[in-house]
Amino acid sequence: MEARVETTGNPYCAVILRGGNGTPNYLPEKVYATQELLRSKGLRENLLIDVSHGNSGKDYREQPKVFRNVVEQMAGNKGIIGMLVESYINEGNQKDAGHLRYGVSITDSCISLETTRELIKYAYDRL
Repeated sequence: MEARVETTGNPYCAVILRGGNGTPNYLPEKVYATQELLRSKGLRENLLIDVSHGNSGKDYREQPKVFRNVVEQMAGNKGIIGMLVESYINEGNQKDAGHLRYGVSITDSCISLETTRELIKYAYDRL
């Protein structure tokens, strides 16, 4: 699958790897393959990796594992410019509008603020 994009240029533009079709794409081989494709087209190799959605199997409890893996890749791959993390006050999500709990997402499942702090510290210590 190939998409055509025309622009005058934006040095801050990035490809977002979200995973999909039951397959994550945050692992090094997929990251390097994406960067190689961008390079071959004369495009910047900037990647933003979504640690939620398809890369975590839409399971918020998997986000910390994906996050840590991406941090380790970032230490040696300057083309990974950031991550998207689904985070909120409390973990999980809720769909029952009649019984809403404070601080729990009503959309995507999220990691908690405490887990988010731990992950930020992890990234800070390694990067």
